[in-house]
Amino acid sequence: MSIQAEIASRVAEGRLRALGQAMPGAPDKRRIFAVPNVIEMLDGPWPTSHFGRRAGAARALLESFLRGDEIVGRMPPSKDVHTVIALLDQAIENVWEFRIGNPRPGVRILGRFAEQDTFVATNWVNREDFRDPTTGQDDSRRWRDEVVRCKTVWNHLFPSYKPFAGSTLHDFISNARLPV
Repeated sequence: MSIQAEIASRVAEGRLRALGQAMPGAPDKRRIFAVPNVIEMLDGPWPTSHFGRRAGAARALLESFLRGDEIVGRMPPSKDVHTVIALLDQAIENVWEFRIGNPRPGVRILGRFAEQDTFVATNWVNREDFRDPTTGQDDSRRWRDEVVRCKTVWNHLFPSYKPFAGSTLHDFISNARLPV
């Protein structure tokens, strides 16, 4: 069975949902599938208007990805913060994050690519959740825990498939560029 067939099976089971544009128009040039809790975070209801604004910003970014708009991405060892998607430090893990920075504090949506232009979103994390509550600094253990969670969700969804691997940004995303 192909990864596309596996994704279709997970959608039929309700374990994944296809994300589409809120206002149908131009056809999707890329695809995003997400676990139900990520879809719920995007679609609401939200506990506060601030959280709703964050979800709106996240949906706008993801819809830009779906439309095939040019995406600015980062590959290790770059640490450029002016990107909307980034392969996290350990490229061997193939865990990516969509970076929604505004409104602050932002959101990170972690996941993996099943193939070029097909992203599977596994985690929604509020940016402040990466901070140590006592120091206010980023806590590397919390980042590591989210990477582990992403890998675990992937392995439950696709036990027979490794995530898509590539060596350049274009291997993962068409119409993408590195930051200048």
